[in-house]
Amino acid sequence: MFGWHWLFPIVFIAAVGLSAILTWIVREIAIESGWAALPSSARHIHKTAIPRLGGIAIFSTFAVVTSVTYALMRLTGAASAGSRELLALIVPGTILFGVGLADDFLDVSPLVKISFQIPAGLALSFIGLNCIELHTAHPWINVAVATISTLAWVIGITNAVNIIDGVDGLAVGSMLFSVLAIGVVAIIGGYHTVAFLAVVLAGALLGFLRFNFHPATIFLGDGGSMFIGYVLSALSLACKRGNTSPVVALSIPALVLGFPIVEMAVSILRRFVSGKRIFAADREHIHHRLLELGLTQRQVVGILYGFSAISCLVAILLMYTEPVGGLILLVLLVVFVGAALHRLEYPELREFGELFNRMAQKRQAMANNVLLRSLAKRLNDCHRMDEIYTLLGETFRKVGLYEFELMVVGINKLGADLRKSIASETVEAEAWSLDIDIRNTDLGFLGYLRVYSASNCAQFDINLLLHGVAQSLSRAIVRAEYEHAALRKSHVSDIGPELVHAFAVAAGAKSALSTSTQMVEEMPDTFTAN
Repeated sequence: MFGWHWLFPIVFIAAVGLSAILTWIVREIAIESGWAALPSSARHIHKTAIPRLGGIAIFSTFAVVTSVTYALMRLTGAASAGSRELLALIVPGTILFGVGLADDFLDVSPLVKISFQIPAGLALSFIGLNCIELHTAHPWINVAVATISTLAWVIGITNAVNIIDGVDGLAVGSMLFSVLAIGVVAIIGGYHTVAFLAVVLAGALLGFLRFNFHPATIFLGDGGSMFIGYVLSALSLACKRGNTSPVVALSIPALVLGFPIVEMAVSILRRFVSGKRIFAADREHIHHRLLELGLTQRQVVGILYGFSAISCLVAILLMYTEPVGGLILLVLLVVFVGAALHRLEYPELREFGELFNRMAQKRQAMANNVLLRSLAKRLNDCHRMDEIYTLLGETFRKVGLYEFELMVVGINKLGADLRKSIASETVEAEAWSLDIDIRNTDLGFLGYLRVYSASNCAQFDINLLLHGVAQSLSRAIVRAEYEHAALRKSHVSDIGPELVHAFAVAAGAKSALSTSTQMVEEMPDTFTAN
């Protein structure tokens, strides 16, 4: 009976040797037949015609070694399980390889490729290899989430491998790290079939890498990238089974395929932000950016190999660390990725970051609008001028107004110039002021409200000041003055000469409208009549 402990090194060596031989044969046949790809766009960095049929060698190696080994194991009775999983991997993988190979000779559109990737993803979901699995009381929700997430995973990873295949040896070498990590995780978890398939694929990739590393003499091609991407998407889902922690179960597949996932996410995001088609080819990938920094192809590959290795190592460590330790590792990795992307200076990512700033500003503006609406409502309950002044000061301070003046014309003899500090924040040089007339339907012009902003833009809806607050303020002033006159057993018409009430609230700092320093006076607790 076959034993796993000595089967893995045998199939690995066999895969490495067969892959190297087949790669050499495919390369020579492609060159003699004229099946070599010339650089056809600015995103291609090679200068001479190079065959793009390396996927034939990798697929053939995987198929031959897997089939022969599995047949021998069946004859000896060692392969009693895993037939369904193997069929769900080989059959769709073969179809996707054929579609990709057709694209190496013809021009197959991205939508046609995806139309074949969808049933391949459904095959994995059918045998229970799902990306996200819920266990709610509604089976249809569980099935829908599992199916949709698995389709997104398969389509994303399959195309991500193709995206990173832009520098000699980058895609194959990075995926070698990924498949080795999958093999380690599978061995630890006791998934021998998954580990076996990972070992075979690793050998096929290593044998091909000898000819694909810089300076490359053969490329992977779409046939190879689609096949490798699909197999890796399936194996990564298989190796997460048995993990009781949902975080670990979801993190392991994402981490072992960290580099292609980051590249795919960045590509989709920057194309969406810049208004380009999501599947449009360009020269803005991470490896292109590193080349623009003056690095050589080997240096670029070395850096991205390092990231792949670190990401895969974190995936393995998650299986042995406590939840807090695992969370720390994930946070550190995310911070590292963020810093690295910031160094690449993508304008689209910066614009996306500014979106969050605008969202925060919009949220603050909404909160300020609520405060102004509340102010208009609370003014209806004011019956004294000091209540009005206090309420205006409290609200305006919160919405970013550093000073205001309320001038009330000739209603009584009460009042003087009053000031109270409401803020101490720095006032911008471009700050603005606004005068709002306070009018009453019966009495006409009552005065004006002047507000001073501490910044160059209003973090609220100006119309709320011009209408809602101004109308409520006019009613509050009339109500307060009439009640004051009633307390003195007088009437507005009996009051003598016209007098101006002035109320100013200052920041206690330099005004944006003047270079001079404004002195701040404290508002008295009570009013006194002149």
